[in-house]
Amino acid sequence: MENCIFCKIIRGEIPGTFVHEDKQAVIFLDINQAAKGHLLIASRVHVEQWHELDEDNASHLARLAAQWAPAVLDATKADGYNLLQNNGPAAGQEVPHVHLHLIPRWTRDGYFGGVPDRMAQPDELRETAMAISEAKSTQ
Repeated sequence: MENCIFCKIIRGEIPGTFVHEDKQAVIFLDINQAAKGHLLIASRVHVEQWHELDEDNASHLARLAAQWAPAVLDATKADGYNLLQNNGPAAGQEVPHVHLHLIPRWTRDGYFGGVPDRMAQPDELRETAMAISEAKSTQ
C-alpha cells in the first residue's frame, strides 16, 4: 500500500533498523521501544489483520518469532518476552499492517498489567464457546 508506513520502511523509503530480511518478512527495531530490543516482525504482504494473511505467511511470521526470541533474550539479558499481535484500533493496533511485537521483559519491570482478575462463570463460557463455534461454521 502506497501510504502505509511499514510498506515505506520495507521499500526503503523510510529508514528502519533491520536485523533480518527475507522474501516474506522483515524484522526491525520498533522506533517506539517499549523495552530495549523491542522488535517488529512484519509481513512484506500488506494486509491489515492477522486473519487476512495466508497460511504460509502467518506460519512464517510465527517461525521468525520463535527463531529470533532467543537472540533477543541473549542480547538484552531479559528474563522473558511478550509476543503480541494487535488487530484493529480497539485492540491497540496503531499501524494497519500485520506485524508481531517481540518485547523483552525483566522480572518486576512493571510493563505488563496482566490479565484482568475476573473469573467467567461456566454458563457464560459455554454460551461464548457456542456462539464462536456457530460463527465459524457459517464462514
